[in-house]
Amino acid sequence: MIGTHKAAGEKLKAAASAAALAPPPEALDDFHMRRINDLVETDGDEDFDSGYAALQVDAHNDAIKLFEDYSKDSAAISQVKMFADETLPALASHKMEAEKVRDSVKAANDKKNPS
Repeated sequence: MIGTHKAAGEKLKAAASAAALAPPPEALDDFHMRRINDLVETDGDEDFDSGYAALQVDAHNDAIKLFEDYSKDSAAISQVKMFADETLPALASHKMEAEKVRDSVKAANDKKNPS
């Protein structure tokens, strides 16, 4: 996962550079950083696992929406549009994997804590 994300980041930087755009920021925006900080401050492994899994699904949903917008935007800069088009299938695949992890964590937690 880390390798795939690093490679995508490098491709995005190359697309931005080719389009004479500023490179993407290295840090997360405030909203996403707060979500990470909230996750780090959770009590116990169970809460962390559930929160992390949910965060991954949400992050992939956000990314897919953003990339779909660029992909559909006829005025988008061609290098950025091409990057979005090329990356969308991987994002969709990663989202499906994140959903499986989320569902697996939920099932394990439900087993530990039946209602």
